[in-house]
Amino acid sequence: MAKPTISVGEIIDKSWHIYKQHFGEFMSVSGWLLAVAVLNIVALALYPSATVVLSARPYGAAETFGTILLILNNFLVAPLLGIWITATLVRLIDTIVSGSQKSLKTVMKDGRKFFWPFLLVSVLFSLVILATMLFLLPGIFFTLVGRGLSGMGTLVAMIGALLLIIGIVLSAVMAILWGVRFFFSTYTLLVDGHRGRTALKASYRLVHGNFWEILVRLVLPKALFFIVFAFGLFIVNTIASMVISGAAGLNIDLQVRLTTIVTGVLVLIQTVLINPIILITDYLIYKDMTR
Repeated sequence: MAKPTISVGEIIDKSWHIYKQHFGEFMSVSGWLLAVAVLNIVALALYPSATVVLSARPYGAAETFGTILLILNNFLVAPLLGIWITATLVRLIDTIVSGSQKSLKTVMKDGRKFFWPFLLVSVLFSLVILATMLFLLPGIFFTLVGRGLSGMGTLVAMIGALLLIIGIVLSAVMAILWGVRFFFSTYTLLVDGHRGRTALKASYRLVHGNFWEILVRLVLPKALFFIVFAFGLFIVNTIASMVISGAAGLNIDLQVRLTTIVTGVLVLIQTVLINPIILITDYLIYKDMTR
């Protein structure tokens, strides 16, 4: 594959230009994530107070409903909605950059069409990353065996601890290596139609021989945008905390509940705002590599 020609500065400039020019369209898709915020507000409003949780008394019907809703919303609704939003945003970015005349409604339908293939590729990518944890098994095995032995048990446990340290280092290195090599698997699906394992193989071929160049281009633009957006979140969150403290007074339960709700909503708003520009940076790198 050809070496990447787009510079970090170009990625940042082009990403910001596309983001700014089509902000409304991006928010029309990314903004659906606020549905999670609304459900979280309802769930946290009904969720047991800190006093109730510490007292260990049985939850009432409303408190139980709030607890279940909070779990389902964050562990089921949010991930599934996130898959559709990500797939749709990438399709929208491709439509904008390629100059296609597709309407936003059509792009959203494309996002639904790619939902299951995207989920499959995401699962395969996750399994590849989880496979790096296998380097920890020898250390864990020797440590557990050493604890169950007498006499030589201490030596075996020490060997296990050493192997565990080596395993952690190897696991981290391989997670980064494989993470970058298979990073574009979802883009090979959403942009060029590669599915399943073929998507992972296409990403591997794309990155092969260009690991460090791509790693730098993946990390630096994101780092800049994350710092900018995180700083904005910090300022807003600080102001919100001051307002909540003044409004709640000495009512600790109310203060904790309001702080949890507001913080969660602000984080989701930040995610809504930053998701499109992060995906644009990755898309520009991908298109540069497949030119």
